[in-house]
Amino acid sequence: MLLKCICHNLSAIVHAMHELGIAALWGGRGEGVVSHLTVPEQAHVRTALRFLRARCGSWQPVIKALRIDRRTLYEPPSPTLPYRVAGLAKVGVDDVLSGRFPDPRHCPHCGHVREEAAD
Repeated sequence: MLLKCICHNLSAIVHAMHELGIAALWGGRGEGVVSHLTVPEQAHVRTALRFLRARCGSWQPVIKALRIDRRTLYEPPSPTLPYRVAGLAKVGVDDVLSGRFPDPRHCPHCGHVREEAAD
């Protein structure tokens, strides 16, 4: 009877974890990729990645330098990706996460420095 009760409770817990999308913690498959970065931080990391692609000429050198799989570019940024981006760019992680890198004067798509309007 006790074993049946434990198995039932365990089943309910696993079902609840699956419903919440955290089954991956036990080596199972969750319903999607979860990022522990805020939405603005994710956007800043993606902007930094696009800038590095513009500086390197293509995605291949960036992927190789960051030691990531190409599929990583199509998923929400992982919590470790900003550290890799910051290391490659030789800036602080805070600069990547806050959007200070790349410099807002640079176009994130082509790297061109925007001219300041003369006052």
